[in-house]
Amino acid sequence: MASKKIKLLLFTDNYNPKGGGAEKVFFKLIDELKKENIKVNSFGFGPNDIEKKNYKIIKETKYLFFRHFWRLFFNIPKYIQIRRYIKKINPDVIHIHNINKYTSSLLLALRGYKVIQTVHDYSLICPTLWNVHNNLKPCPTGLRLKCLFKHKRDYNIFIYLSMLLFFYQRNFLLKRIVNCFIAPSPQLKKYLDKNGFKNIKFIPNIIDIKENIKPNFNKINYNQILYIGQLEKNKGVHILVKEMKYIIQKNPNVILKIAGSGSEKDNLIKLIKKSNLGKNIQLLGWVNDISKLIQESASLVVPSIGVEQFGLVTFESMAYFRPVIGSNRGATPWLIGKNCGFIFNPLKKKDLSKNILNLLKNKKVIQKKGLCAREKYLTFPSKNQIIKKMLKLYNGKI
Repeated sequence: MASKKIKLLLFTDNYNPKGGGAEKVFFKLIDELKKENIKVNSFGFGPNDIEKKNYKIIKETKYLFFRHFWRLFFNIPKYIQIRRYIKKINPDVIHIHNINKYTSSLLLALRGYKVIQTVHDYSLICPTLWNVHNNLKPCPTGLRLKCLFKHKRDYNIFIYLSMLLFFYQRNFLLKRIVNCFIAPSPQLKKYLDKNGFKNIKFIPNIIDIKENIKPNFNKINYNQILYIGQLEKNKGVHILVKEMKYIIQKNPNVILKIAGSGSEKDNLIKLIKKSNLGKNIQLLGWVNDISKLIQESASLVVPSIGVEQFGLVTFESMAYFRPVIGSNRGATPWLIGKNCGFIFNPLKKKDLSKNILNLLKNKKVIQKKGLCAREKYLTFPSKNQIIKKMLKLYNGKI
């Protein structure tokens, strides 16, 4: 792949290859760029200071209060550390991803360089990430003065005001320092357009699935459904657990496997116990290799209340010939399409359980929609096409 040999510096705030979807995209991008013989350095924050040949980890505070404090206020030592490393590498392009730690210090250290940002969530649109109002309906515009206190939040007023301050301060800096924004979905691109961000490119996220996978429906447990992701309120896992009560009334053999971790784990354990669902719901914790789980399940369920910007696990499930049952939020309906799964309303009681039961009652429907899901997956740009487009962006050709 012909390209001007440029020097790249990539940044993510959580420098952890075993992190969430944003980290998965970040480290996969580095791997693929190196295959193209591109000089890539990277850096981010972690528990200790580490510097190796091609990357640097800068120690972050372990105290939550100071993490919030230093993302708002300028930290001179961190600014000097970041600025020195940038000058040492002297990159042609700096590609940033999540920037929720030491944010003002980081952004000011980027001045004078060409900066591109991949937007991994709705944090530039809504300070709480959810982008829904108190009635749990999606906000059509992103945060405005008229809906300043209508946005869903589980914080007291003082914490929310600090989040608002961070929101406006960070966006002010981003609009002046970042040259180009990458949105992984058309829906997120539209929101960024509405909120005054300029030069936005739509480039989907990379996932690494072999192109020659054959459909194998012999591995499926046709009574098993799956959730993969963070155990947080905005992900709607509690809705899925509550709907399981109605599902097992009709089909007591249904098993729900939940793979992930998060702050809602203890609340989910209590809800499962209270609802007597211990025999039907398994909490697996964090799972590194999800491909086996996907292939043994009849369907992935994405019950999000918050607005989704892309959905890596949705995409991966479709790649493995599995239909997805997803909420009508953000990019999820766009990914699934009309015939490759089911879309439900998370605010409508029993809508999710009805769709799950409709899918599970017929093996042929699962297989048909699974084949459709794979076909839909193949309509998206391949890994090589995405890297080619990214290199053109780095070189200023798009």
